Amino acid sequence: MSLLERFMGLLSRSPIAVTGATPNQDHDRPRVKQTSTDLSDPKFLLTTEDKFAIRMAIVRDGVESIENVTKGEKLLYLRDTMQFFGENELYLRSLFSPDSVPRKPINPFSPEAYAPVSELPCPSSGWPIKEEKISIPLEGSPEQVALTLLSQNGWTGIHSEGQTIRCIFRALLLPYLIEHNPYKAVDPLSTPLCHAIHYLIPMTAAGLDRMLANSKEVPRAPIEEMHRLIDYRLSLPSCVIQGDFDIVAKSHGEVWPKTPHSGLHIDQYLSAIPGEFWHSLLEIYARQDGSLSNGWPDLEITNGKEVMLVEVKVKDRLTPHQRLTIPVLMALGLKCRIVRLIKT
Repeated sequence: MSLLERFMGLLSRSPIAVTGATPNQDHDRPRVKQTSTDLSDPKFLLTTEDKFAIRMAIVRDGVESIENVTKGEKLLYLRDTMQFFGENELYLRSLFSPDSVPRKPINPFSPEAYAPVSELPCPSSGWPIKEEKISIPLEGSPEQVALTLLSQNGWTGIHSEGQTIRCIFRALLLPYLIEHNPYKAVDPLSTPLCHAIHYLIPMTAAGLDRMLANSKEVPRAPIEEMHRLIDYRLSLPSCVIQGDFDIVAKSHGEVWPKTPHSGLHIDQYLSAIPGEFWHSLLEIYARQDGSLSNGWPDLEITNGKEVMLVEVKVKDRLTPHQRLTIPVLMALGLKCRIVRLIKT
């Protein structure tokens, strides 16, 4: 069963309804009145499956064709009067009325600020990393033991081997990846949600014609457009990116192991990772050489001020991929540690 078929099976049991416009519809209807208490029940919150259904409807029919969104008996979006209701108002506004979403100020985009990466960056200090040895009784997986230890110092996170950060990155770029999906006609959402991100970026930028011609050229104009989108998306409330992250994580997890669960709160990651990191990651993936495709440390944790990637070892050593990837991540501004657990 395909990813889309699994999702459609879930959607058939969902109370969400995305309704298209009908001919000769009356556009002078009065504004709908619903109070916040009408929608305070958690059953009216959008689930990941609901968000996926809305995205699917937009891809299939276009934003202008969606007349309303309801869940159960409650109206969440009405196009005629451009009204939004409920706890997911900002996410729905980002889809149907993006100009009405409050934004943080961003610096004007300058193409000169982002040049193609000819050589992978290296950290100015701190590499090779000195292992930190910790003697401790080992019960359960070493990664979970290390995560529990680090949580005592205010760190929270997950054992996801780079998939958390890469799913956030995909969520930031999701509107572009969907719109410019080279396989949109036959595969509207699986490719943007599940295709390996280090190949999806150059593939989407190059387009189908260059792919069929077996061209390795990645044009700059699409990459610059993605840079602009990253800046724009980072200016939005984190709940907007959270909504798309939930879709990404749910879909991605059907294909890729160690994917974070849908619903993992990412606001602390977004606030702790500098914006420049996402732009640098985009340029590295635009190289189309597989850089940063694997070798990420085990744990992705944050304290809200910084993000730390932790590789947990018991008996083995760093792999060749880890020795290539970790110093690049350090050069991009992420703190990395290597913890060796010694069983007592």
